[in-house]
Amino acid sequence: MIKTLRIALTLVAAAAFGAAPALAGTFKFPKKEPLMSFELPDDWRVETDAKGTFTAKPPGDDEFALTLVKMDGVKDEDTAKKALPIIAKSACEATGAKSVEVTPIKDLKGAGKKGDLKMALCEARGKDGSGNVFVVTACSIEADGEYIALATVTTDAKDKKYTPTMGKIVDSIEEGD
Repeated sequence: MIKTLRIALTLVAAAAFGAAPALAGTFKFPKKEPLMSFELPDDWRVETDAKGTFTAKPPGDDEFALTLVKMDGVKDEDTAKKALPIIAKSACEATGAKSVEVTPIKDLKGAGKKGDLKMALCEARGKDGSGNVFVVTACSIEADGEYIALATVTTDAKDKKYTPTMGKIVDSIEEGD
């Protein structure tokens, strides 16, 4: 539970760092001993912190962040899936959103570059005191027996804007280095 909350807070902290485009830049995650590679639009800003958290943002847009965190200690699909709603809800609440609702977990079939990636996803939505709707999408990705949390933290409008790009990014994921 503590590790799950730490992941959620890491996602929100990373999000605070300062028709879909073509994908150009290939990245590996984690940087040391990569478990997967994926592509991002070449103009996105990328940062990896000392703990290995990877964050990417579109140019000039601080209301959308894609974050990857290795789910240390998670070694099976059930544990990864149980963590997703907690990660999504905690990250959404950390934005100041109230009355957060979490969708049921969905398995994503045919994900990744080869269509063989094991991914699960859930979403949390809530409103802050000013009426802004925040959306957190949390995914677990199995790669070489390890689990990675991929999440986006954003507003409702930016979620809709970047959904096509996120689809391309997810389709570009390939297990291994």
